[in-house]
Amino acid sequence: MMDGYQMELPVSWEKKIKSKKLKKLTANHALWLGRPSPTSREGRKILELNEPLFQYCETLDDFDYAFEPTMGNLIELLPADVHRQGAGISVDILRSALEVDIYFFPCDYSEDKKRKLPLMYVRVPIVTVGDTRLIDAFVRRYFNSGAPGKSAVIPFSLRCVAELQGYFIDEYEATERICRNAVMGGTEQEKRNCDQFLDFIRTAGLDTL
Repeated sequence: MMDGYQMELPVSWEKKIKSKKLKKLTANHALWLGRPSPTSREGRKILELNEPLFQYCETLDDFDYAFEPTMGNLIELLPADVHRQGAGISVDILRSALEVDIYFFPCDYSEDKKRKLPLMYVRVPIVTVGDTRLIDAFVRRYFNSGAPGKSAVIPFSLRCVAELQGYFIDEYEATERICRNAVMGGTEQEKRNCDQFLDFIRTAGLDTL
């Protein structure tokens, strides 16, 4: 998320949030575009909705990360490097816990002019995790940029993760092989998650009628 001017946070949240980094990211105006001010009644409800995520982010002062707004007034925790996409962390509202999502902009991972890919993210919840230690292990392992250049880490579960490089949507056979290997020996759900991801990138932006 790009830097911008800072919104005013409710006094109660200024006191509740200890991390200066978290305060700055939460107050970034880009997080509130099209949303009520964080000091309004509706804005405070948005903060409360995402509180499990903020509580976890209090532990990330030593780690670079970013926020993006998503539908349903949720906030997505993402890698700080925009060239490292594929996974995000958000709140599972029903369980008041954190979940790992597939989250990326397909248009950033294809050069195929036949594909009409809008400037829009894909977000698919994958697994809800009650133990934030598992979330932390996932974030610290996979949110790092790794090799230079464009990359994506696609989670089919916490343990089955595909590491993809470059314009992987345009290289379906290689991408399929990496993804299938990631879920080899996995559960039926992990394999279904993989199948759904592959079905999406195989046809994304193409007129298949």
